[in-house]
Amino acid sequence: MPQHSRLSCWTCRLRKKKCDRTLPLCSNCRGLGLSCRNGDETRPGWMEGGKAQEQHALVIRAQIKEHQVRERSLVAQHRRAQKQQRRSDGRSELLMHEEAWDTSAAKESRPAGATSHSSSSQASSSSPVPASAAFAPPGQSYISADFTVMYLDYVFPFLFPHYRPTIFEGGRAWVLATLQTQKPLYHTAMSLASFFLALITQTPSTSTSTPQSPSETSLTAQSHTTLQSFCGGFIWDILGQHMDEASRAVRAVIDRIPRAPADTALVPRTRLLVNIVQLQVFETAMGTGAGTGTGTGTRGIHLRAATEVFDGIVRQYDSLGHVLASLDSSFSEALQGTGWRIWNIDQAAFRFAASALLYMDIVESTTRQGVPHLRTWYPRLVAQADGNTKDTRRLRMEDVVGCQGWMLMVISEIAVLANWAYQGSERNNGDLGRLAELHARSHNLSWRIHDGLRYLTRDTESATSPLSASTSASAASPPPVLQAYYRPDSGAQLQEQAQVTRIWAYAGLLYLETVTRKCACDNCASKSHKENATTVLALLQQVTLPAVLRGLNWPIFVTGFMATVEQRAEIRNIVATAGPLQKFGGLASTLHHLEELWNRPPQQHNEPPRTFRESVALLADSPVFM
Repeated sequence: MPQHSRLSCWTCRLRKKKCDRTLPLCSNCRGLGLSCRNGDETRPGWMEGGKAQEQHALVIRAQIKEHQVRERSLVAQHRRAQKQQRRSDGRSELLMHEEAWDTSAAKESRPAGATSHSSSSQASSSSPVPASAAFAPPGQSYISADFTVMYLDYVFPFLFPHYRPTIFEGGRAWVLATLQTQKPLYHTAMSLASFFLALITQTPSTSTSTPQSPSETSLTAQSHTTLQSFCGGFIWDILGQHMDEASRAVRAVIDRIPRAPADTALVPRTRLLVNIVQLQVFETAMGTGAGTGTGTGTRGIHLRAATEVFDGIVRQYDSLGHVLASLDSSFSEALQGTGWRIWNIDQAAFRFAASALLYMDIVESTTRQGVPHLRTWYPRLVAQADGNTKDTRRLRMEDVVGCQGWMLMVISEIAVLANWAYQGSERNNGDLGRLAELHARSHNLSWRIHDGLRYLTRDTESATSPLSASTSASAASPPPVLQAYYRPDSGAQLQEQAQVTRIWAYAGLLYLETVTRKCACDNCASKSHKENATTVLALLQQVTLPAVLRGLNWPIFVTGFMATVEQRAEIRNIVATAGPLQKFGGLASTLHHLEELWNRPPQQHNEPPRTFRESVALLADSPVFM
């Protein structure tokens, strides 16, 4: 017969639970894996009814949660093992629900005799299915729901802080829709949310403002360590599960890329484009799939595949307006007469994916010093006016990546000039005519940047002035009470976009000088180059949000390329302001590439100076800036 103590254990008293007083461990503590103070009649120091007792209660709760999660994980692993054994090796349903891709296409391809049989199955599969119920392991739907909401509320806005679609633009409903119907994006989103939370939990909470005694400080540290241990183990377990599923889904996406996209209906192709772009974002944020368009990594594969699909779509439909019209639904024409339009899910998703892809295409061309693949479509797709335009026929790049379209197009032209100069230097080294043309084209691009900066300052001041705000409010179709829903925080958003564009502009001048001078070392830097670098660093130091700073990878890299020793220290400090989140989205990777270049031995006197192209080629892994 088990022995019993005279009093209840202190752990049960703290939890206010009935204790069976069994020695040496009561059944409550034994079942939950807690340390039991049974048989000890001396009151513990933390049982004093104050902060120490509250802190110890947090530790106990964390231990209980850790035990429960561990038990559920074992059950889930057993279920997954059983399910894996029953799964057929030939099963290939890893991409998405075919009915969700294109219901009309399925109806057209269905035999006449199978209509009645398939209608019921189509009705069940076409209804919205929550992502947690569709793809989550058994017993973990509530965890999947938490991570889904975390992705929508925190992770996606961190990756794209400038993307704030209004109610007239459909909001971000398309993000949730893709997670619910497309398995690859669901698992990649869960991986990103897990990784994001894992990085957040690396930083201890510093919210306590009142002084603490040594015992309270020790208990606080113990509580944080226990919570961090519990969260870390749980999060990394979730991350590992979804990373495995995501990697299989990525391979399935690549295998399912259509060889002849023009023969496929529009909706499946636009959704495929959204898939590939999101996978590119996922691998850049996670730091996986190394390689650019010139390499063999999956990032390069995704980018090439996305450009091929996008080029096929635009080439067939000739313009962005025709593509959107073909994706139109009946309700989106309701406000056409007033000049306002509500995008449906497919339209909003395509506009976002197209903007992100054009940005990737431009930035990727700078690292390989080549002509952008989609350069032909830039003038017809990218809005080059300021943020006040309502032209829905073109893409406002600043609403997705922060930098205005005119500046991104200038950077693409600099990449074209760099490619032309590189090819000419190999064939006609020392040709005075080509050298004069190089400087003439460079001067024209420099003038366009400085002219754009002047207009940028003027338009920002006018757009944020009270007179301009009242004028635009009276001219807009929605009444004043709805202005917040039409364009929330328009003044602050325009200023933020102008600041980001200004940083890209001065970084573009630095990039242009590396092309003109054919040198990418600090010894070759001119006075104007040093002044522009100082301006970029000063503007970067004004950026307070890690999410916005993460989107400035390319300007940071270009500025650091020819940075002096003092400027290198400034760049390190700027990246450090992002804390642990510098590992999320490529900011830490950018600094790693710069450190790799900075640590290379200096060139000998008899060696020609390295160009931007040659310096990037020296990196172990070509950088991809997202």
